Amino acid sequence: MTLKKSDKIIAIIGVIILIVALFGILLYAGSEEQTQETGTPKKVSYKVEWIPGSDTISKDGYAGRKGDYTEPFEIEVIKPGSVITKVDVNITWTDTKTYGILIKRGFDTLNADITLVGGETLTHTATGSGNETLTFTINEAPSDGVIEDVEDIFTAEQKVIDENADKNTASFETLIKVTPGEKFGIRPLKLLRYISDKGENFNLEITYYYVYPEIIEVGDNNPNDNNDNITGGNHDVYTSTNFALTKL
Repeated sequence: MTLKKSDKIIAIIGVIILIVALFGILLYAGSEEQTQETGTPKKVSYKVEWIPGSDTISKDGYAGRKGDYTEPFEIEVIKPGSVITKVDVNITWTDTKTYGILIKRGFDTLNADITLVGGETLTHTATGSGNETLTFTINEAPSDGVIEDVEDIFTAEQKVIDENADKNTASFETLIKVTPGEKFGIRPLKLLRYISDKGENFNLEITYYYVYPEIIEVGDNNPNDNNDNITGGNHDVYTSTNFALTKL
């Protein structure tokens, strides 16, 4: 059967309409699937492990008849989310001016009060020389754990930082006095000893201990995963820097 020219045109138009309709359906299905994927982001779990660290700073000072030593100091760990757990303050000093050949006399006495702001005061007192470590407990170290069902590493990081806000600093006040062993006298030699014995130098060696977080993505979110047994999938490890927890 031979189609008329008008019938051929109608048939061609019909085919075009069917093709356009099919193409539109495919586009709509693809966009809806993409919308569903972007509208419900995948939730991920992260394990938080706390890594120990420590650093030491040293401060020299002087105290005597002209004045006490009262310079404060502050500890700060710059890794985000860090928690200071303990601070050791070791004070060392030696009397540099005594007299006597067989029996030494004129020993100075040093008294040091070190105060954790908002906490306790520890004291060192010694005559002639001293070497003592004063230990301050600052914060309890957090336990390893899991942050479940968060959108990304940045959300997990912020949660850790918020939970441990202000635990990365500790402030201290000091009051260190030296009482020279030489007493005032009118005899020339005794007066000379008194004038020359003005005070003592000392050293504070401050060691602070802290923990900082490492965040590990729990692979494929295997339902058998728990705090003690993480299996399946690849684990992405993150560690803290000065600015953010950055993937290694």
